[in-house]
Amino acid sequence: MKNIFTTVVILFFAVNCFADAPNGLAFLKISPDVRSSGMGETGVAAGDQRAASYYNPALLGLMDSRGLSFTHHQWIQDVGVNFLEAHFKSKVNFGFFVVSTGVEDIEIRTNPTQEPLSYVDSRDLALGMDLSYMIMPNLHLGFGAKYIYEHVYSDYTDGFAFDIGAFYSVIENLDFGVSVNNIGAMSEMYNEKPTLPLTARFGGAYRFSAGSAGSIVIAAGGNYVNEEEFRGNFGLEYVPIDLIAIRAGYLYNYDDRALTAGIGLRWKNLGLDFAYVPFENDLGDVQRFGFYLNF
Repeated sequence: MKNIFTTVVILFFAVNCFADAPNGLAFLKISPDVRSSGMGETGVAAGDQRAASYYNPALLGLMDSRGLSFTHHQWIQDVGVNFLEAHFKSKVNFGFFVVSTGVEDIEIRTNPTQEPLSYVDSRDLALGMDLSYMIMPNLHLGFGAKYIYEHVYSDYTDGFAFDIGAFYSVIENLDFGVSVNNIGAMSEMYNEKPTLPLTARFGGAYRFSAGSAGSIVIAAGGNYVNEEEFRGNFGLEYVPIDLIAIRAGYLYNYDDRALTAGIGLRWKNLGLDFAYVPFENDLGDVQRFGFYLNF
């Protein structure tokens, strides 16, 4: 119980230390994990090791083998997102990841014209490492560090950020997760210092057997990004047989999106994931694809 109390105090202190920082670097608010995206972004407690770098570094404690995964999706307004991660089991479980986003052919004009003067690209990159250590059989703590780079037109900014999190199995099949992400600072860009989207997440997940009909995961939680409104997350995963998983979710108080859906296929050590997130206001739909290999 003392370890649990210490973890909560550390996370609370981290949030309050940076509570007055403005928000920026929006690409860090796009979830690259396909399974969690299909489940209403409930990855802080319902995710697996592939979701550790975005939702909760303590999730690395759940792994039972080494693994490698890659995801891709096209976000709104032609933003392409690619994510690659590898995780390894040891006395202290660890993983590496890289996420990149980009927008090509941004038009440049100094005044209204039929044709732009030229075209430029925008590039974002984050790469880092996560660690997870088991404090008790039912409590894992996690820590992550990452380097962040953003380039727009002729200028760039870079910096470092840290993530901390905890994953606690309250009772059998009932888990709780909490994390604070993007604690750090960036260099100046266009005479200003963009700041990271400091994010606090919490959530719970309950897993139970449906007998011969398979198994079910129900998850709920919330997150708060600095200087933005509180948002809620709700998700469901139904696994009728080991080869397939059906997912659905609901996003509360998110801009222009609410429902999510997904499906997962698994055969031996290979897996494929797909998530679908429809947007409102003619922003289109986001389709996410993921592949993973355990070895």
